Amino acid sequence: MLRALAYLDRQAPKIIHYDLKPQNILLNSHGVVKLTDFGLCKLFSDENSKMELTSQGVGTYWYLPPECFMRNGQAMISNKVDVWSLGVVTFQMLFGQKPFGNRMSQETIQNENIILRSKQVKFPE
Repeated sequence: MLRALAYLDRQAPKIIHYDLKPQNILLNSHGVVKLTDFGLCKLFSDENSKMELTSQGVGTYWYLPPECFMRNGQAMISNKVDVWSLGVVTFQMLFGQKPFGNRMSQETIQNENIILRSKQVKFPE
């Protein structure tokens, strides 16, 4: 997955997958990881370190970083969105649950600002 994200970052314009989650990561019979579903991807040029998020409210909330949920002003994102998402996927692989909003609906995560209010990760024992 890190190679896939590095590849997306080397493209011109750079690509943010924006929907990195276990369902979009496939493993073929040769053990090769494939990243799928680029339906929400964002493109940004090399001279911009961040871009305006024009489609707030889309994506899979458990895997999105706080900047995707900004309420005051326009959210600004970068390719770090995918790095955050990969961290969430890794946490879920290791502990069998999501670090933020586990067992909550997307509606609850949005309405209660779960991602924005989260200040630390609690690791299961």
